[in-house]
Amino acid sequence: MDLPQRGLSMAQVEKRFGAPERKLPVRGGGSRWQPPIHRWVYSGYIVYFEHKIVIHSVADAPVGEHPVR
Repeated sequence: MDLPQRGLSMAQVEKRFGAPERKLPVRGGGSRWQPPIHRWVYSGYIVYFEHKIVIHSVADAPVGEHPVR
């Protein structure tokens, strides 16, 4: 699965992956130790931004082979 990589800007993500299905309410931002975190929902994953830069992209379901137990 191709997910937005850490360090991309919001504009780069939107250009490459299209507009998100939803933009969730911003969290944090109350102080410099709690920067604003933006969350964009796409089909199959969520992208997390600190200010306007990607910090994580998380798939809704496991990707790849199941772990060996």
